[in-house]
Amino acid sequence: MRFAVSAGGWVFFGLMSVASGVYAQNSIIALDVSDVGNSTTVIKVEFAQPLTNLPAGAGFTLSNPPRIVLDFPDTANGLGKPARDFIDAGVRSASISQSGESTRLIVYLNQMLPNNIRIEGRSLLIAVQVNAAKADAGGGTSRLAEIKRDAQKLPAKAVKEVNKSAEAEVQVKEPATPLPPSILTPPSESIGTLLREADAMMKNGKSADAYNLLEPKESDYSGEVGFDYLFGIAALDSGKPDRATIAFERVLNVNPNFSGARLDLARAFFAMGSDDLARNEFETVLTQSPPEQVKAVVQKYLEVIEERRNARIQQVNAYLEGNVGNDSNITAATPDFTGGVLGAFSIPGAIATGSAVHYSAMYSGLSGGVDFTRLVSEENGIKLFAGADVRQRIYARVAAMNNQNLDLRAGFSMTKGDDNYRLSGTFGQFRQRGFGTNGNRDTAGLSAEWKRSFGARDQMIWSANYSQPRNQMSPGQDTNQTLLSASWLHIFEGKFVPLIFANLNRSKDKALQPLSVGGANVDRTGTGVLAHLQFTPLDNTELFMTAGWNVRHDDSPGARSSGLVDFYARDVTRNLSTGVIARPWTRWTIKGSIVSTNNNSNLSLYQYKRTDGSVSVRRDF
Repeated sequence: MRFAVSAGGWVFFGLMSVASGVYAQNSIIALDVSDVGNSTTVIKVEFAQPLTNLPAGAGFTLSNPPRIVLDFPDTANGLGKPARDFIDAGVRSASISQSGESTRLIVYLNQMLPNNIRIEGRSLLIAVQVNAAKADAGGGTSRLAEIKRDAQKLPAKAVKEVNKSAEAEVQVKEPATPLPPSILTPPSESIGTLLREADAMMKNGKSADAYNLLEPKESDYSGEVGFDYLFGIAALDSGKPDRATIAFERVLNVNPNFSGARLDLARAFFAMGSDDLARNEFETVLTQSPPEQVKAVVQKYLEVIEERRNARIQQVNAYLEGNVGNDSNITAATPDFTGGVLGAFSIPGAIATGSAVHYSAMYSGLSGGVDFTRLVSEENGIKLFAGADVRQRIYARVAAMNNQNLDLRAGFSMTKGDDNYRLSGTFGQFRQRGFGTNGNRDTAGLSAEWKRSFGARDQMIWSANYSQPRNQMSPGQDTNQTLLSASWLHIFEGKFVPLIFANLNRSKDKALQPLSVGGANVDRTGTGVLAHLQFTPLDNTELFMTAGWNVRHDDSPGARSSGLVDFYARDVTRNLSTGVIARPWTRWTIKGSIVSTNNNSNLSLYQYKRTDGSVSVRRDF
């Protein structure tokens, strides 16, 4: 028979979605500096989770005062303090500031020094060359990239707009100011030969070969304007903008008026998605009186940067997901219906029909959803959001249990420091043909949530929900439900980045009217606890285990046992799920899981066991 799941049981699935969003945040957990010899100082920044890309603006340096600036999105400061002083040659201190969901790390230097940045496991290593040779300040002047090549670096929409312009047909065959001989023929004959060879490769369209030629020599010639500039161009044109920014910054530290290097630095920042840094450099190029065709390219870049900024303000995300599985007890029916009726009501020979029949079958499912968010106040961290999900499940040979779900939501959130507040309204529809009597249900609700971070490893979530489930064919099952919940997330230190998520919830359902038989009502109280353990043994692969325990207590005698005087039905439901989540490709997720449910009841008719195994594939857009 169909089992009426209490609110505490449903909250299991909602909390898993909340937890998944929390897990995405990274944090800085350690910061150290050491001298590794060869006049090199290494700053080691350790994270709770491995970085997938170099941070925005990697290698971005400023000269007044000398400093390295690194931006980490979706990252918190877990050090417990905003600054750190060092006693080391060349490196003075570091400061960490958090704004919303992003963190900026600034490393202050005693003087402008070349640096190299790389990812190693869960650490980011910043190697500073303390005694690097200084380049001749009288080096290069300006190089202006060809407009057609620049146009090809823009997104397709911007390329189309550029090609519409007559200016797009103009190609700058030579820089506005020719490169002086010192760029390709520095004092050292060995480096001169190296640069001429690299320059020839680049003119033949072999930028990757030029990069591979120059990269091993970076430690030897870093600081030479000619080397740094060609190395930056080779890195940029071979798809390594992070390395290009480091080289171009070294050039500009020596000669701030080198317009070509500044233009290519802006392009490198743009390719990395560091739009604020790119905008600053593009606007500086415009102040240096570039040719008209270069102005046109810069303006197109600035337009695209503005478009990307608007995209961050307003975002639309969608997904599609398909799954297959097997459910051992679709109707949550007791395996011994006849004995259950006999034990509960002393009625012998009862035969199960409809939803009381035990069914086991394969199923397939398809779901999709869309979410919209808009930032309305960056200063106060206020966002509006709305979303919808549609799901369908089809059972083999048990068409009566096929079902469809529609869920709608809308509301707003506000972030203030370590606190995030969220208020939302929800509406859901559940449709199921059923066995003679349909299981159609509509539910409207309102929820409020307060999420607070305690450092980078702990987070608490408090929420309150009010909902009104309404059943089309069974008005006696209609209730007004209140649900209170408290959750805690902790990320442990150590290998595999283990974490635990725990939840405690309490629900109360108040019936709107008595049942048609017996005069009882379906008032009930539910209490539930949940614990979720997750760890990451491999990149892009997570293992998890979730255990849940829920108690439902009927508050009205005879609510599920008409004829039994002063009998209050009580159920204890235990859930255990295990599985693996893999992300083999960008925006693709594959999940396999097994969920076991065991429901014990003092009313034998409601005792059952259930196992559901499934595999799902999801594509995010």
